[in-house]
Amino acid sequence: MPDGTAPTTTMRTSGTSGMPIAVRQTNLVNLWWFAFHLRDLAWCGLDLRGSMAVIRGLGASGAEHDRAMQGYKQACWNEQFPRLFENGPAYVMDIHQDPRRQLQWLLRVQPDYLLSYPPNLEYLAGLLTESGQRLHNLKTILAIGETLTAEAGAAIAAGFGVPVQNTYSCVEAGYLASPCPACPPLPTEGEGLGGSSLPSPGGEGLGFPFSPRLGERGWG
Repeated sequence: MPDGTAPTTTMRTSGTSGMPIAVRQTNLVNLWWFAFHLRDLAWCGLDLRGSMAVIRGLGASGAEHDRAMQGYKQACWNEQFPRLFENGPAYVMDIHQDPRRQLQWLLRVQPDYLLSYPPNLEYLAGLLTESGQRLHNLKTILAIGETLTAEAGAAIAAGFGVPVQNTYSCVEAGYLASPCPACPPLPTEGEGLGGSSLPSPGGEGLGFPFSPRLGERGWG
């Protein structure tokens, strides 16, 4: 690994193909994620003074899990943001909540922006279409974490009545591409491209695929 890089944690996911994947992270994960996140928000044209509703997997347990299932408010989108610029509040709910309760919550908090996974967004869009209800303050939707097909994107936009920004990302590698208005449709995050292989333990086998983000993540 490059100088200054050290292994920290191992995260496990089901993987896009359904095959279990171990994601080996380093101390640079949050740094690179934050840099890509800021660029993605700028390219999406969001007003950071607005409110953001987030429905995603939170991995909480105990009392924090119960709180996340009910939905809660926090002072800003990211705890680092107030150090850099004025930032509005965030409303957060765990993805495992029933979609109908998710929608009731969204109608109550009326966010300016909504971030969630494409399948969840498409289901919520269907509920809105059935009920005729609207999130009157909503300006933009951010789809993350999974593939957003053209059909799903159109259904989400029609159901919510606002544009959908497709942040091409995954749990294993974070941001891969973002919707830059100057060079559509979806330019890649150049710093995160490519890959290589690390030797396997004992020197046998094919080794471990490795992300080039200065040792940010590796797959095993």
